[in-house]
Amino acid sequence: MFQKLHFGHGTVSSHPPRSRLLRCEPLEQRRLLAVDIPSAAVSAAVALEGTGNDDVLTIEPGDNPGEWRLTLNGNPPQVLSGPDVSVEFDGLGGDDTVNFTGTADSDSAVIFPDRAEFNGSGYSMTMVNIEATVYDGDGGQDTAVVWGSSAFNRYDAHPGHAEMTEGGVQIISVTAENIYARGGGGGDQAFLHDSDGDDLLEFFPIWARMSGDGYFNHIFGFKTMDAPGELGTNGVDRAVFRGSTANDWFQSTAAFSRLFSGTGAVWHFARGYEDVVAYGRGGKIIDEAFIQDTDGADSFDVRPLRTIVTTPLYSVDVRGFGTLQVNRVNQDSNGDVITLGDSKGDDTLVGNPEQVTISGPSFSNTVLNFPDVQVFSTTGDDPDVDNGEVDDHDTAFLSDFTNSSDLDNDTFTANANSGELAGSDYRIGVFRFDEVHAEATFGYDIAHLDGSRGADVLNASATEVSLSGQNIFGLPFDNHALSFNRIFATGFGGADSAVLSGATVEPTFEPPDGVLITNFPQALSLEQIESIAVDGQIISGIDEVFAYWGAPVIGGLLADPDPVVQGSDLTLTAIGVTDSDGTIEEVEFYWDADGDGLLDPATDLLLDVDTAAVNGWTWTGSTSIFPAGINTFLARALDDDLIWSQAAVTTAEVVSTTNPSINSLSDSPDPVVVPNDVTLTANGVSDPDGTVAMVEFYRDADGDGALDVDTDELLGTDTTGSDGWTLAVSSANLPTGVNRYFAIAVDDDDFLSMW
Repeated sequence: MFQKLHFGHGTVSSHPPRSRLLRCEPLEQRRLLAVDIPSAAVSAAVALEGTGNDDVLTIEPGDNPGEWRLTLNGNPPQVLSGPDVSVEFDGLGGDDTVNFTGTADSDSAVIFPDRAEFNGSGYSMTMVNIEATVYDGDGGQDTAVVWGSSAFNRYDAHPGHAEMTEGGVQIISVTAENIYARGGGGGDQAFLHDSDGDDLLEFFPIWARMSGDGYFNHIFGFKTMDAPGELGTNGVDRAVFRGSTANDWFQSTAAFSRLFSGTGAVWHFARGYEDVVAYGRGGKIIDEAFIQDTDGADSFDVRPLRTIVTTPLYSVDVRGFGTLQVNRVNQDSNGDVITLGDSKGDDTLVGNPEQVTISGPSFSNTVLNFPDVQVFSTTGDDPDVDNGEVDDHDTAFLSDFTNSSDLDNDTFTANANSGELAGSDYRIGVFRFDEVHAEATFGYDIAHLDGSRGADVLNASATEVSLSGQNIFGLPFDNHALSFNRIFATGFGGADSAVLSGATVEPTFEPPDGVLITNFPQALSLEQIESIAVDGQIISGIDEVFAYWGAPVIGGLLADPDPVVQGSDLTLTAIGVTDSDGTIEEVEFYWDADGDGLLDPATDLLLDVDTAAVNGWTWTGSTSIFPAGINTFLARALDDDLIWSQAAVTTAEVVSTTNPSINSLSDSPDPVVVPNDVTLTANGVSDPDGTVAMVEFYRDADGDGALDVDTDELLGTDTTGSDGWTLAVSSANLPTGVNRYFAIAVDDDDFLSMW
């Protein structure tokens, strides 16, 4: 039976109790969540209608336990009581507002632009056809979920209260300890405001959460997520940015930090936070981070996939971003300190007074406009431990200003353990690099190459002089001075040798009479060397010479792409190919067949000869003939005097294309009861040509039966596999019903299993 109650200008109906049952059944081999949710019997139920005009309904607890007071349009209130109160309100037409106040217990609310549901101990209320909502959970641990419209909405969340406006939404005020907001589309914008105490802000690719003393705010589906804080006040606040598996872009300045998520194209902003942490998850090199200094004395510790910035007011910790740039924009400030570190693999440093970049297979770190940059290599194993491992090989390429208007005289100093290129207003220092190449351009530049106490080898050509040997740790060093006007090289004892190519030698240790030393494009003073050979001829009886010469030169050799998939094309480009006294006739490109890093035309494989530099001095060809791994390539130039340059050397990694595999994916238990965990297990995970680095587990969020990493939900990642490739997922975070899952294996070459 159904009873209609009248009060004011509205209509109230009482109706029998109702119950609901939600059940999930298994389907084939898919994952299952089973939940039975019967509603309790309703002992007091009313249905209320508005007037069709602007209505205001106020719902609040009564004076006694279990009582509720309903006031429509200011009319005398109606009181409902009982252990289970049910209220339904239909605002009909007009601009209708609902004001709700909860109990002292834990209450919950789901609020849409045009409807709302309020639930708690002993009551359940539904509002439809309403235009504005004011919700106050009052006492207890209250939870509210706020939904936007399909148009543009603005959402503001403060500790314990929030509001959503614009786009036809009038969720005027929501007061609760836990507030969840959901954007409905239309480029929605959300603002998360901090408290007076310590707050934790966490950004994820398409959602975010913020918590502090007594509150929790969660947002999802907003195109812009902005968290304005107050630096130096309101506690010590921490912001954590977590990137997506797609390309992410992060920036940190003195005013803000922000992340553009490749998944969902979402902007995340944090302003005025004392502690900022950003995680890139998109596959290392594809994630980019850009950091600026402040006008104070800042320190930067830049390492592969992690950079720590400490300023007088805040700190930034950037992790997992393969491409990173640090820019000193406050160039009038003093006291900035910056250091760069290498990876465990083969790395390359390229530096000049304006920019220093160190890169490896999975990272590239660049610093701009710092006057003093120090770079450290961890090259080499303990010389007293033979573990069968091959040492990494780090190479540094340093150069001075490339602007012809800058005639600053630069100095390159290198010994067995370190190297430094410095001018009047800059310094680049490198430590324990296997190779250090310094190139001078304009001005009158000087190089000092000092050997070790052991047996060192000096090689000199028309524009390059190198000194190599072993340092006191038993590790190799190889220092090069390219295009310096004046070079001083000292052996410092031991069975040292020097090989000079194409040089004119003056055994008097002086330049020829009547010739100014500054007239030579390159002059070498060599001393304390036991054996000196010029173009294969040993000079006996002296350990010091003065040498000068001119010949063609190759400034460098580039390999692109690097790494390169076996069978695809590789392009070698010889750069800086010049001849100071003539023209270049040809450039030869070689593969280092014996792997010694030196050009031997009789042994190494000649790939091609480029006789016309219309598109640069290049060779392009298939890599099918090269073995997998690090390959060395060389190039040399011939001038019109038939003088060969020293060989330029580069390396490129040739990688195979064998993918890892997964035999099957299983789950347990199936079915699973909320909120228990379901464990996903990838079975038969293997990689025929390497090792499996990790397994990622996804849920088919869009239900299309196919994996799409941009739309499907990443549940988690197993990076060890020590107890099998598994992931335990709480069913409380999954929708009820049948769920489909996927797994992807990633090997040490970053190749993926098929799914």
